[in-house]
Amino acid sequence: AITIFVLAGKEERMKQGGYLSYGKALKTTFLAGFTGMVISGLFTLILINLIDPGLADVLKEQILESTRSMMESFGAPEDTISEAMEKTEEGMEDQFTPLSQLLNILKGGIFVLVIAAIVSIFIKKEEKIV
Repeated sequence: AITIFVLAGKEERMKQGGYLSYGKALKTTFLAGFTGMVISGLFTLILINLIDPGLADVLKEQILESTRSMMESFGAPEDTISEAMEKTEEGMEDQFTPLSQLLNILKGGIFVLVIAAIVSIFIKKEEKIV
C-alpha cells in the first residue's frame, strides 16, 4: 500500500512540474489508498454475500483455529483459551454482514489517512519563492 501511495504522489508531483504542496500530496495519496480500500471492501462484500455465502463460516473457523493455535503456542491454560475462544466467537457474529463490511471500509479510511499523511511528508516538494 505504501508503494502505491508513493507512486501516486510522485506521479502527481511530476504532473505539477516537479513541485507538490503537502495538501495536494495528502489528497493524492489518500485518494489512491481509499480507492483501493473501497475496491477491496466491495469485492469482499460481493464475494461473501453473493458469490460464496459459505465463505464466512470457513473464515470464522479459520480465525478460531488460528486463535486457539496461537494461545496454545504461548502456553496459555485451557480455561483462558476457552474464555478467549468464546469472546472471539461472540465478536465474529456480525463481522461479515454488509453493514459491518461498509463500516470496516470507513474505519480503514482513518488508517489510510494516517499512512497517507506520513507518506505525504516525504512526497511533498514546495516551490521555493525567490
